[in-house]
Amino acid sequence: MEDALVLLENAEKEIVSSADTSIPSFELVVSLISAAQSALDQARTTKEGKVILDKLSGIGTYLKKQKAEQVKQNMVFGQRIKTEWVLGGWIPEQHPKGKHSSVTLTDDGIGENESRRFQRVHKIDLDDIMDWVYTNVEKDEKTTSGMFRLFMNIHLSDDSYEWNTPLEYINAAKRVMGCIDVDPASNAEAQKIIGAGTYYDAEIDGLSQPWWGNVWLNPPYNMPYVEMFVDRAVDDYENDKITAAIVLTNNSTDTAWCHRLLQYPVCFTRGRIQFWNGKETLATRQGQAFFYLGKNTDSFAKEFGKFGVVMQRYDNH
Repeated sequence: MEDALVLLENAEKEIVSSADTSIPSFELVVSLISAAQSALDQARTTKEGKVILDKLSGIGTYLKKQKAEQVKQNMVFGQRIKTEWVLGGWIPEQHPKGKHSSVTLTDDGIGENESRRFQRVHKIDLDDIMDWVYTNVEKDEKTTSGMFRLFMNIHLSDDSYEWNTPLEYINAAKRVMGCIDVDPASNAEAQKIIGAGTYYDAEIDGLSQPWWGNVWLNPPYNMPYVEMFVDRAVDDYENDKITAAIVLTNNSTDTAWCHRLLQYPVCFTRGRIQFWNGKETLATRQGQAFFYLGKNTDSFAKEFGKFGVVMQRYDNH
């Protein structure tokens, strides 16, 4: 395993160093994938698999920033998903629920949200995934969200990524947090108002990208995406990976993900928010709620109390 990781690290360094003069060659990308597969074949634990995955994720992000040809990005994406698929099979075997272990998933560098995603990937036939990755590999951008939509019939109904939040709520969020560093479920039109330092859209797949600082999150509202984004926000906040977050969702108090958010201050809106998509306002079928993960609770109560009733769980005190 150590020799295979050295080969993978060398291939990674060659790709990064080659970018100083040109976009990494096809041969270098093939070499990286071969090294990653060799390391994966020799890996036996979730910790070893996560090391390989992190390197592939980093290279994938790097190639995208370098605007490498789509075929190269897709090839690395395919190897990354294959690694996630393997991890999804190992996790329930090596970390079974209800059994105490001296080594936890957190020790292996895997968060709860990642664990759930890997296990969802494992439910899809790997051959089908690879066939999809390499169909029109030179043209079509392959993403995790696209894979889930295709194979698990998971759709972003009502154009969930395009339900943009009105300016008054964004301004209130900025007054509470000071600024918005990351918006992980957004689009270019929404950013004309939000102005986040970094944002991810449906194609980039914000769940697989880094979050930091102050996060504004208006996630897709249908399952499993809303749960995955909420879990990521709470996990990152509780593990000090982000400073604060304001999460806007439907007031779905019958769901487990909502009750996880309810440990934090919440504003239940008076009436329904009039979202917009750049052309028209969009009607919602129920009311909304803003959840605040942060330390500036008095400011949150002051700013969002204008929009509804602010509450905090009694049994937290």
